[in-house]
Amino acid sequence: MNKVINIQFLRAVAAFIVVLYHTAYHYFAVVDFSTTNIFSIVKNFGYVGVDLFFVTSGYVIWVSTRNVSNFVGIMSFVYGRLTRIYFGYWPYFFILLIITYLFSRELLNTVDIVGSFFLTQKALNKILITVSWTLTYELYFYLCFSFLLFLPRRKIIYVLYFLGIVIVAVQLFGIFILGAYLRNNFPTTHIIFTFYMSPFCLEFIAGCLIAFYFENKQVNNLMAVFVAAFLFFALAMFYQANIDGLLDQGYYYPQRVILLGSMSVFILVGLIELERRGVILFPNFSKLVGEASYSMYLSHTIILYVLYGIGVRTAIKEFGKYQGFLMILVVLLIVGYSILHYRIIETPLMSLARKFKIWIQQKMVLRGFLSSLPGLEAAVKITNLFI
Repeated sequence: MNKVINIQFLRAVAAFIVVLYHTAYHYFAVVDFSTTNIFSIVKNFGYVGVDLFFVTSGYVIWVSTRNVSNFVGIMSFVYGRLTRIYFGYWPYFFILLIITYLFSRELLNTVDIVGSFFLTQKALNKILITVSWTLTYELYFYLCFSFLLFLPRRKIIYVLYFLGIVIVAVQLFGIFILGAYLRNNFPTTHIIFTFYMSPFCLEFIAGCLIAFYFENKQVNNLMAVFVAAFLFFALAMFYQANIDGLLDQGYYYPQRVILLGSMSVFILVGLIELERRGVILFPNFSKLVGEASYSMYLSHTIILYVLYGIGVRTAIKEFGKYQGFLMILVVLLIVGYSILHYRIIETPLMSLARKFKIWIQQKMVLRGFLSSLPGLEAAVKITNLFI
């Protein structure tokens, strides 16, 4: 798959605003809310980075499976996605597990360790790394899409359209018939509405449809695309200003996907079309930070947790007008560590995963070759002892 550099830029921006979003809560815990700076702005919408990630994941999953046409290819795709998620996630899981065990052991009594490790626990208050809730959606979509890969490529599109319609129908039933997203009802809403047929699934599907669209078509009016993205963002902020809380709360997931999911779709379309026209946004920055965006997404809450534990947040309160600058330094620390982690830990682990896959493939080829030769049944049996 040829990487679209502008997608790396989008990943970098998405991860960065999520970092700012969570850092803002620590900042305003010690600073007057009337302060106006980048944190006061991003705290109102930084969660949209998740929507950008989901739509982008749908695009990438379609493009990366373009040449997958048999069982071996499907298994290779599944292996690649699983190792990408888990090998990037597990180091941070163990880092936080050790830190929590050493300094806040009582918190482990409320955490589902096994579910957190395998990313199967869906309750936010029971997972070790809180931001990892999004990874359960990623795994779910990859699993579902891997089954679709057994179908002819063109039919997958029709299935995605059908699934999108089914999800919308289920959500409409939940909203208007069951009141699934009402505050009093939401804590007991069935998981089919909040996960298996979640509005977030529509963002993944939209990403796939964008990739399919660009296989044979292009966008003529690029300005209209970015204007549409801005309008959906403005509508989201206007709607959010008139509700109790932010759109990142579970009660508002359908509205969030309609408004900010649509915004994310138009942003992705615009950036892809820009690159097709030869406009690449900050290529060096995009490659450097975009590749480390997964690490940044997972690392930042852990780093903020550690800094809070050693008293950095409280200390910043004493620095008056320099408080905002010091919090920016904290953000840069997060970005810097994430890049180092990506290069020193995540990249070698992914290289090891690829080598293991190649080793398995070579063993399978050897087994198939020996089985095809007459009179070598004994050799095959001996080989099977080591494969």
